[in-house]
Amino acid sequence: MTEFRKDNNERIEKPFLDIDQKGLLVHGIGSGSIDDLINVLTEGLKPRSAQVNPRGGFTVVPEFVSLSMVGSRGYTATSTAFLFGASESRFNSNLTVVIDPSYVRRHPYEFMAVGQCFAEESVVRSEYTDETDGLANGVKYQELADDKRGDVFPDEIVTRSVPAEAIVAVIAKDRMVERIQRELRKVFPDRMIFVYGSGLPKKN
Repeated sequence: MTEFRKDNNERIEKPFLDIDQKGLLVHGIGSGSIDDLINVLTEGLKPRSAQVNPRGGFTVVPEFVSLSMVGSRGYTATSTAFLFGASESRFNSNLTVVIDPSYVRRHPYEFMAVGQCFAEESVVRSEYTDETDGLANGVKYQELADDKRGDVFPDEIVTRSVPAEAIVAVIAKDRMVERIQRELRKVFPDRMIFVYGSGLPKKN
């Protein structure tokens, strides 16, 4: 878990985000393609309806970008980790991108918490709340209209788009971390991008 940036032509490494931080928003890139990752880091996240060549992944409603919110049980308990995001499962090469929590705090009304985990009556809502009993980072619960609902994941957050500069980290299978770091250093030499190992227990 390191930060990479240039400073006087030297690269500095230091700890940054905790990927188990409550309220962190994550999005899975189901293809596991580094080219797709570079595209996301260049263009940001767009809904499937706005993509020229729509990618698979954690997007249920075509007009929105779907994200998971990390709760008190950490990243590995998110729908993203189980489905379209990074994990240590043997056959999984998926990637996950992480949204800067400070961006979310500055733009809370751009994000809608639509999963049932966030409803007032949910018994697990407290896993996603802050000291004020509101959802982390100021995000509000809002039920999707019936015609937009589809199969909503319990921890799903939706937004119209996420700009590239708000994506600050990548989660990948542990064995892929160094390769991704090398690629991102070449493509984005002056941009801080954090690369984390998914750290899930290995599964058969």
